[in-house]
Amino acid sequence: SHDWTRTGSPLLLIETALEMQKAGFNVRVAALQYDFSEDNPAVSSGVPLIPIADAFSAANEADLVVANTAEASMWIDSFRVRFPHSSARVVWWIHELDPRKYADSVVRLDHADALIFDSQASLDSWENAGYAFPAFADVVHPGVSDTWILESQKSAFPLSLPSCQRRWMRD
Repeated sequence: SHDWTRTGSPLLLIETALEMQKAGFNVRVAALQYDFSEDNPAVSSGVPLIPIADAFSAANEADLVVANTAEASMWIDSFRVRFPHSSARVVWWIHELDPRKYADSVVRLDHADALIFDSQASLDSWENAGYAFPAFADVVHPGVSDTWILESQKSAFPLSLPSCQRRWMRD
């Protein structure tokens, strides 16, 4: 990951790493920023960090590599050049909604074996930008149950607003 703020994509990455650890996976996170302080959410959550200098060799030995955010484009391209046989294990997790911001750095999305997005809107936005996609691209909702997703897609919203709020919304 390129970012260790306590915001959306870094926290989703840590949450996913913790769930994978609970399931028995040996998880390591490489950090583009050398921040191994206790303020780092990975460190404070107990997710082992490795320096970016060790990331290529660790990824080459891994069964699965998750590259976090569109910012990982140059890392993925470099990894693919160094270890072409290993690039089929790379899942690229795109959190960003606007591909135009990354037009200069993201050349190809199909350098990863799979793409995952946080929302259908994000996936649609990147598809509509005209990038070539790998064979697998889908939306994931970490920490959200399938039941909740199905319920949220229903057209009726179950909340009943008091009459004063309904009147305000009409005006």
